Amino acid sequence: MPFDIKFIFMTVLAVFGVLYVFQGLIMVFFRKNPEIKHETVIIVKNAQERIEGIVRNFYRHYLNHSDEFWIVDGGSSDQTTEILEKLSLTFPGLKVLMLPDLPSKACMQEVLKYIDKPVILFIDLVAYPGHIDDNFFQGQKSVEMGLKNYKN
Repeated sequence: MPFDIKFIFMTVLAVFGVLYVFQGLIMVFFRKNPEIKHETVIIVKNAQERIEGIVRNFYRHYLNHSDEFWIVDGGSSDQTTEILEKLSLTFPGLKVLMLPDLPSKACMQEVLKYIDKPVILFIDLVAYPGHIDDNFFQGQKSVEMGLKNYKN
């Protein structure tokens, strides 16, 4: 009674295929946290040169990882508030909170009143403007063109 190598090979592949499909179904139905999404909060002040690039880059690259995107303006004296108002009309999920001249910690405490998610990513561009990777601010050339439109 010789063993047929092709039959044994196909049987082993079929068993592994069935186990792979079964494992995938178990992962789909019994996974407790398929993907935890968070809210992203960026605190800015006097950031007219790069705020448009930040928002556009976030919507281009990071939106699928975050439920909501907040920009908190801590009392800008330049055109940041006007730019944010126009961007909030362009990007429907953008939430903008304008606060008076407050330090970053007070801005964080204020925005927590509006957020109910268990995970929040805070990015403080007021106290630590140089600690964010330059890749996050891609698209600054288009920001300069956008600023001309906001001055009208």
